[in-house]
Amino acid sequence: MDLLSKSEIKNLVKKNSNPCISIYMSAHREWNGLEQDIIRFKNLLNKVEKNLAEKNFRLEQINDLLHPAKNLLSDRDFWNHQSDGLAVFIAEDEFNVFKLPLSFEEEAIINNRYYIKPLLKILSGDGCFFLLA
Repeated sequence: MDLLSKSEIKNLVKKNSNPCISIYMSAHREWNGLEQDIIRFKNLLNKVEKNLAEKNFRLEQINDLLHPAKNLLSDRDFWNHQSDGLAVFIAEDEFNVFKLPLSFEEEAIINNRYYIKPLLKILSGDGCFFLLA
């Protein structure tokens, strides 16, 4: 699980590039959901690839953008150590992956800014916590 700080969210908000790709999906903490998570992530990447092609991005540019994300598909260690949700942010000079304790609706959004609305739950502070004294 990754801890996402306010400064990291601010950096995501500041990013202005064409394209900014935001991918959200739920994940399984246990190993028996591994194959399902990989397939769902691959489908989201295919959706992004198709949408970028429809927006007249060159195939070479699409491949360069999605290369780090596609490398995750074969990284068993990455998929074996998940949390409840996965948030991936891709831009021309940037690739960020966050394993978060939030379950997300499956979506892939392409815009000139990252879509961070699903992350705002982290900042609200309304989660359950245990205090050891």
